[in-house]
Amino acid sequence: MAFIDYEVHPIEPSTVTEEQFNALFDIEDSLLYEDELDDKPHPRELRKKMMQRISDESQTFRWLALSKKTGQGIGYAQATIATEQALNFDTAKNLAGVTIEVIKDFRGQGLGTRLLCLLLDKINEYGCVTTIGVFGVHQRGARFCEKFNGKVVQEENEFRLYFSDIDWELIANWQKAGEQRVKEDGIILHNFEFCPDDLLEGYAALYTEIINQRPLGEITVRHRITPESHRERVRLLITERGHKLFTLVTQEADDSLSGLTEMVFIPESDYYIEQLLTGVREPFRNRGLGKWLKAEMISFIHKQHPSIKFIVTDNATTNAPMLSINERLGFKEFLSYKTYHFQAADLNRLIL
Repeated sequence: MAFIDYEVHPIEPSTVTEEQFNALFDIEDSLLYEDELDDKPHPRELRKKMMQRISDESQTFRWLALSKKTGQGIGYAQATIATEQALNFDTAKNLAGVTIEVIKDFRGQGLGTRLLCLLLDKINEYGCVTTIGVFGVHQRGARFCEKFNGKVVQEENEFRLYFSDIDWELIANWQKAGEQRVKEDGIILHNFEFCPDDLLEGYAALYTEIINQRPLGEITVRHRITPESHRERVRLLITERGHKLFTLVTQEADDSLSGLTEMVFIPESDYYIEQLLTGVREPFRNRGLGKWLKAEMISFIHKQHPSIKFIVTDNATTNAPMLSINERLGFKEFLSYKTYHFQAADLNRLIL
């Protein structure tokens, strides 16, 4: 493999040039097609908008590697660090989330290590950061992480369910069981995009509980959702990005909220829909609520958007209850990936 002469530029979303944006998006597209030729990247204007958004709850630093000869984007890196404004700052302040990517033809020439050094220099400026997390590592990045003694703290898989493969009789049976539960227990099923005001406080508490029930391996970061942070999340997804958010929530006879499921649809990528959080609070489990919520959502989405080809979702390999439901629905494993943690002090000794 010939030596590649390259240069690395820090990227500021407010000052990045159109050429740099396109070089970055060319890298992202190349990586996407490496995983699945039939997938389509999100529109670049949407990705640009998402990248340029400034959050009070975190700081993100980015670097772009370009070939000196052609100007082609060949790699990028980013690090995200929580600020004191983050609702989960107490559990997130010691962790920097990191991404390093190099396109296929330019791997194995030291660029990944160079980008890691740049990340580490920046992270060292934040004295409270002790752990570096590299999330969503595919097989192509595992060897790199292991080279620097990364520790696997979480394993997840991406699953896909094609509507053409769905057992609609099973869906109908789960819906009927849910309807019976409505009659016996007085449960109400709410369907909304914007959470009604009278449910908002309870919904924020429900979401906080369920998102923190997910198996996270050795990842210690936890989330706290407030009515205000939920409203901001929905505003970001729907108003700013133009996505469509679908949510189903079960409410018990005593008015407590017991379970939820949600999906997000990106109109510019209309061939799939993403399953987000699904869960049932512990006191209300073993009554079929999870299956009912999933079945109702799948049926609803199919009626609303019949052109969608598949549902995509992620699950930890240790999340047995959700894996069981998804397997019965027909979800098939598509990609596997891992989260690695590094101790910043160890990396400093190894690299700097």
